Amino acid sequence: MNKKEFAKLDLDAQFKQLNAELEAGKNINDLMKELDLTKEAMLKNGFYVVSGKIMRKPVRGYNANKD
Repeated sequence: MNKKEFAKLDLDAQFKQLNAELEAGKNINDLMKELDLTKEAMLKNGFYVVSGKIMRKPVRGYNANKD
């Protein structure tokens, strides 16, 4: 998959694709280079890397206190 194909996917599909590639044995750094992604770009979409796996940020306001 190239950057253009990846960009056409919705966020759920991107998340699943990234994790599928990692489960297939790809290195996170190689995967990010292949898709021309940066950590900043991933964070903008709500993705981050933990122990070699892609995780998603909780929805905005998830941890907000109720007054």
